[in-house]
Amino acid sequence: MIKLQNISLPDTIAITVEEAAKHLGLSEKTLYRHIALSEDDPKRLPAFRVGVGEKSSAYRVTVKAIDEWIGRNMVGRNTA
Repeated sequence: MIKLQNISLPDTIAITVEEAAKHLGLSEKTLYRHIALSEDDPKRLPAFRVGVGEKSSAYRVTVKAIDEWIGRNMVGRNTA
């Protein structure tokens, strides 16, 4: 479970890229780059678009996806 501004959020909650960037201490641009990676790239951050139409650019990321992404990309993680 992730804490955002001292509030615990369940894994199924989706937050904005801006909120995720603030929580992770990364820039929004960095997260958008990770969202744009191919699906088989472990550095890809799974996200989905909300809104209507092809031009919808409002992405959301679930708390679970962030937690899993951190786990896959931690420096010095034990892979054995």
